[in-house]
Amino acid sequence: MLLNLLGNAAKFTEGGTISLSVGPLEASTPDLATQTQTDWIRFQIQDTGIGMTPEQLQRVFHAFMQADESTSRRYGGTGLGLALSQSFCHMLGGVISVESELGVGSTFTVDMPLNCPS
Repeated sequence: MLLNLLGNAAKFTEGGTISLSVGPLEASTPDLATQTQTDWIRFQIQDTGIGMTPEQLQRVFHAFMQADESTSRRYGGTGLGLALSQSFCHMLGGVISVESELGVGSTFTVDMPLNCPS
């Protein structure tokens, strides 16, 4: 997931910056099966790349979808990376989200429990 997100940030950022931050989440959630608290870790990949419109954000995790035809022609790719990353994240009990602004950049956030479900 992180390699895909960092690769995307590099692909869509020319002459800008890309950062990866990793840290614990302040909140923890109860694990209903064990009645114990589950600690979480947050990964954030932030770039100053091309960014996305609100319409593009609505379909960013859909398989075989890319921002638009011009993006596909210029940057390539199949449109599977983010869909697969979201599936892997969910399989591990996590959540992936994105915030973006066209021309400003994007921030992808991955929140994962430290103890993955069996």
